Amino acid sequence: MNTTIQFKEYPKSVKLAILFLILGWGLHYVFYFKFLMGDETVRIIYLQVGIGTAICYLVASINRWAKVMCIFFNLGIIVLYLLLFAVYLQTGKQALSAFTLTVALLFCLATYSLLRKETRDYFNVYNMTEDDNAPAG
Repeated sequence: MNTTIQFKEYPKSVKLAILFLILGWGLHYVFYFKFLMGDETVRIIYLQVGIGTAICYLVASINRWAKVMCIFFNLGIIVLYLLLFAVYLQTGKQALSAFTLTVALLFCLATYSLLRKETRDYFNVYNMTEDDNAPAG
């Protein structure tokens, strides 16, 4: 597992994916804690922050498996926020509908950036050793 982040060395598509991912999680937290949190326990707060931070960190440190996991979670978050957007739009809450659409858009942009060929290729060769290229035998 990679644990170092060398952001300056990453190609533009990787940087954009990480940026959109962090912005998406940040706005998700604003929405979650400002509009959805009621009398939730502190445990749920830590769980939310822990999951988002871990995903951003593991993707930013260029772990292939984390990229796949991130795309899977992003798709769920996109669907959730598009549903929230539709509900808020129908109930006339323009500010919340715009906010939820922005969160969905950021996660869409992060997912798109992670799926681009340049990003995919970079994740596939990052930290590859000569043993990884050796024929099985």
